[in-house]
Amino acid sequence: MSWNSGGLLWLFGGTSDSAFMGDLWTFDYTKARNDGKPSAASWVFQGGDRNGNSNGSASSWPASRQYATSWTDSAGDLWLWSGFGSRTHNDTDGGYLNDLWRYDVRQKHWVREQAAAAASSTAATASPLGKTWANSWSTKQGDLFVFSGFGADTKIHNDMWRFTSHTRTWELLYNYSHYHAVKVHNKTKQVGVGLGGVYNCTSAGGAPPAPGACLLHPGARENAYTMTDATTGKLWLFGGSGYAFDNSSKGGMNDFWSFDAKTMRWKFEGGFADSWSKPLPNATDQTFAGWGGGRHGTLGVGSTRNLPGADHAGYFWNDPLGGKLWLMGGENGAKRACLEPFLHQNDRFTETGLGRRSENLKKRAFCAGNTDKTGHGVFSDLWSLEPSNLSWTWESGPGMNVFGSYLVSETIDNSV
Repeated sequence: MSWNSGGLLWLFGGTSDSAFMGDLWTFDYTKARNDGKPSAASWVFQGGDRNGNSNGSASSWPASRQYATSWTDSAGDLWLWSGFGSRTHNDTDGGYLNDLWRYDVRQKHWVREQAAAAASSTAATASPLGKTWANSWSTKQGDLFVFSGFGADTKIHNDMWRFTSHTRTWELLYNYSHYHAVKVHNKTKQVGVGLGGVYNCTSAGGAPPAPGACLLHPGARENAYTMTDATTGKLWLFGGSGYAFDNSSKGGMNDFWSFDAKTMRWKFEGGFADSWSKPLPNATDQTFAGWGGGRHGTLGVGSTRNLPGADHAGYFWNDPLGGKLWLMGGENGAKRACLEPFLHQNDRFTETGLGRRSENLKKRAFCAGNTDKTGHGVFSDLWSLEPSNLSWTWESGPGMNVFGSYLVSETIDNSV
């Protein structure tokens, strides 16, 4: 979990050597930049559990955790909600948490704003289920929007919440999903309904049957790319791992959405939704366009035809000066085919197709640098997006599972 506040980068928790961590650190990037050298002196330990697997203190410190939701309010204070971590001291197995904390950067101490609570949609006591890999955005006012994610009930939900920081209240904006039990081969299985998205108001676009109102919205997912546009205030959403339609299989996605926090409406901005086909009644799988195949195009040249591949768990940020949105890295969860099949020739990548199943996999050809026959890998490509015309530009990066190149100017002291 990380924040940018007061000219410092803040870091809390995570895992280390299979232990849940609860330590808080700051990194002075202005000092590091002015010195012109990387230095461990730029890191400062601010307190907390350095040994791991602590359940914290109800009055002064959050439990050790990972995969929590974090944001900064208008005063620069740091907020932390939910995640997966230690519920008791030395709890190495961990469990879902849904407590809410705020770190006062001026007083330098944690305040528990809300204890763990049972999930509720009742207005007076509204509280979401604890989540990991939730998709979230914060506004200039310090409010938080949370969409979908993996719930403490071990299910993914197509819900959206808003937390208002000055009133300390949660509000359920919608929940299109529910689960019911069905018997499959004499075994009871929980089947989700309402997990899919609505991409256009036609039966092919996932719209509900008439006379129900048609409101566009993305399918349930986790670990998507999210970013708040500093210029327009729009909440942007790209990709993730989730569902296109109710009866689709879960997989990598590269659809692109925006959410207007004033009108509370989603807008489908693009992606391969027009190439997705709903399966026949007896089909077992959802057909994606090459399971979210992207198109890199020409390096450094923007085009509305370009699109990153189906990714999740990467980085998405806004350049308030240049106005562009930037996206980097992530992980591809494709199960059936490569994203943009490539051949590997003298450490250079040659495009051989776009979003189609690649027979070259059988010949140990690379899939964007990946030798995994499942098409699964970690990306290192960098993209920019011009929001005025939704033109993507592949800026740099070779593809998947490729080692980075590092320039180290001095030996770093790791003793802190």
